[in-house]
Amino acid sequence: MSMRLAGACLILLLLFASSLAQANRLRCGTSVISRGDPAIELRARCGEPSFVETRVEETSLLDPVQGIISTTAVQVKEWLITFEDGSLPRLVQIRDGLVDRVETLSRVVVPDEDRCRRGLGIGTSTAEVHLACGAPDAVDVSTVTNTILRKGLSYQQTGVVERWTYNFGSNRLLRYFRFENGRLVDKETGGYGF
Repeated sequence: MSMRLAGACLILLLLFASSLAQANRLRCGTSVISRGDPAIELRARCGEPSFVETRVEETSLLDPVQGIISTTAVQVKEWLITFEDGSLPRLVQIRDGLVDRVETLSRVVVPDEDRCRRGLGIGTSTAEVHLACGAPDAVDVSTVTNTILRKGLSYQQTGVVERWTYNFGSNRLLRYFRFENGRLVDKETGGYGF
């Protein structure tokens, strides 16, 4: 009996590992884009993205013993890739010009106010909100710096904060979405639109 259980566990583990390997891949026609491929290859094989979010993530490290501050800045882009054949859209994260992650999104056909009002939880990407709600009526951008103390070292991380505003008309409430580094951290409802 324990041999059967061990065999079943092994099969499940192999299936899980295979699905993880496929999760970071994107098929465009006969081409496969994987983690580590250049963004220029992604564009050549899959075409122009439907939506692009670009930000710079900066991390500073202060070594109090040596008195040295080092700063690293990484350009991060998130591309929304949609397909005319009805395949599920993909969110591709690009760090320093290389594909870092491929995520399959849920199917959203037409942006509308009802989808914008419900079903978008904390952690949702800007691309998913764009799919559900359409283009925002206003975008305000700022930066935030967080200080993290770890093992006697002080890290400062600088990120992008965006506030998207949606106005669905005078008989509908305004919707506000706040993102940090491309992920939804807060959503609010305002007064009636105009």
